[in-house]
Amino acid sequence: MISSKQSINRLAYICHRKGIKDIVFSAGSRNAPVIIAFVESGLFNCYSIPDERAAAFVAMGMAQASGKPTLICCTSGSAAANYTPAICEAYYQGIPLIVLTADRPVEMIDQGAGQSIRQFNMYRNFIKASFQFEQEALNEDALDKNDKIIQQAIHIAEEDTKGPVHINLPFEEPLYETNSEFNPDAIKWLDLEKKTFKTELSPELVEAWKGAKRKMILFGMALPDTQLMQRLESLCAAHGVVLLTETCSNILIDNKIECIDRVITTISDWESYQPDILVTMGGPVISKKIKKHFLNQKPKHHWDIYTDRPEDTFLALKQSFEMMPLDFIKMIEGHTSEYDVHYVNAWKSKNEHVKLKHQAFLKSASYSDLTVFSDIIERIPSNAFLHLANSTPVRYAQLFEQRHDISYLSNRGVSGIDGCSSTALGYALNTPDKLNILITGDLAFFYDSNAFFHQHLPTNLKIILINNGGGGIFRIIEGPSSTNALDKFFESQHSFNAKGIAQTFDLDYRSMDNSNFSGKRIKAFLEEKTHRPAVLEILTPNEVNDKVLRDYFQSLL
Repeated sequence: MISSKQSINRLAYICHRKGIKDIVFSAGSRNAPVIIAFVESGLFNCYSIPDERAAAFVAMGMAQASGKPTLICCTSGSAAANYTPAICEAYYQGIPLIVLTADRPVEMIDQGAGQSIRQFNMYRNFIKASFQFEQEALNEDALDKNDKIIQQAIHIAEEDTKGPVHINLPFEEPLYETNSEFNPDAIKWLDLEKKTFKTELSPELVEAWKGAKRKMILFGMALPDTQLMQRLESLCAAHGVVLLTETCSNILIDNKIECIDRVITTISDWESYQPDILVTMGGPVISKKIKKHFLNQKPKHHWDIYTDRPEDTFLALKQSFEMMPLDFIKMIEGHTSEYDVHYVNAWKSKNEHVKLKHQAFLKSASYSDLTVFSDIIERIPSNAFLHLANSTPVRYAQLFEQRHDISYLSNRGVSGIDGCSSTALGYALNTPDKLNILITGDLAFFYDSNAFFHQHLPTNLKIILINNGGGGIFRIIEGPSSTNALDKFFESQHSFNAKGIAQTFDLDYRSMDNSNFSGKRIKAFLEEKTHRPAVLEILTPNEVNDKVLRDYFQSLL
């Protein structure tokens, strides 16, 4: 049997024909027609996750892993509002989600009906497109209009500039009525054009590139791309380009500056290191230090390569190019020019010098977040997906050389702590043959504990929880420690552990602290096969962590 709402049956069929496989529901009554249509079709992987915020982040992780849109569907009212954090993250990361929000009849909004808010276009500031179905579509014109909406939504969500799209679904009762009649041949298929990007650079820009002897590329967040990496490596070698990357850039080549913070901390005189042209590409950049530097000492020319919107991060943007990074590299690589060898060597020499000091400090450093992180990174199994929670774990990761045999992921679109566990869990669901490891902090783990409040827990997810008794990031960044409110209002100090949460959701659990910590135990934990997600909680001293980190940066000078 299928839903009596014909537009919803057609919605399910069109999604199937377009290759969409996953839909995450949150329990409700108003969305019953969607649940019936998709579940009864037998064509989808259907998941039920009660907490809408967690559900949306799980779906986002699934979409990130598959590269295809994941559907999320909830009932009306505040349920739809709970999707907001994940939609924001998906928008700024460029992850395809199709958001289906069931709604009360249009005529009942703002008329005292229960569980109703103004849902149409409610995500307008962070959504690629918003649509609303024709209510109770019965004639062919109304059905065709809804079919068009579905096809447009999917097209927009998964084009080169991927992202979330919202379809609001106003339903009249009855909601649970079923039918056995459905004619897919009545659907009119649209021929939608793909977005096109620039294919050439102006002669003036080519000359500007050739005339700049000091070139730099700052590459933000990206997924691994073999062809891109090969062309980027060749470009840097031929043009003397200094390449700055981060772990989440996933640029797996040599001859790059990959630990930005630890290198630029040691530069006092920027005259030998400042580029003539700075090219930014990829997604968000984690390093606050590099952003602060270029805000204060602006490059002569800043070019931004984008596929959605140009970003003037340093308030110095001279040119922006709507194109894929690989296309830009292909267009510019043939225009060779002389470059400043001393500039390139200055960066290489500084990087190698700092690397040696980094290694020397770790040999004698006290037990802390920094040393624990060093031990963890070293023991991540090859071919794993490493998820880094906000905000301390992803920052510590930037202090260590990138492992070329693993992939790094993090929610750095809007950089919140609210869905780190849920996102990693969703990614693990769609990569069942690969080990997924989440390194998280205590606040992020506790905040997103409903990530595990459902029956779809993957066995290939390991969680390393570094519990330093609060938001350790606030002891590291400038500002909070200069106030009297650090412990209670910024750091949110606590004495909780994760054992109770693990027991509640039947997660495998173990813990370590300074008295029994060992790299061998971390390795054994990561290699052990379990029938549920597993949590390793590592307790670190919050009164020591910030001092060790300050001493670390001081030792690099």
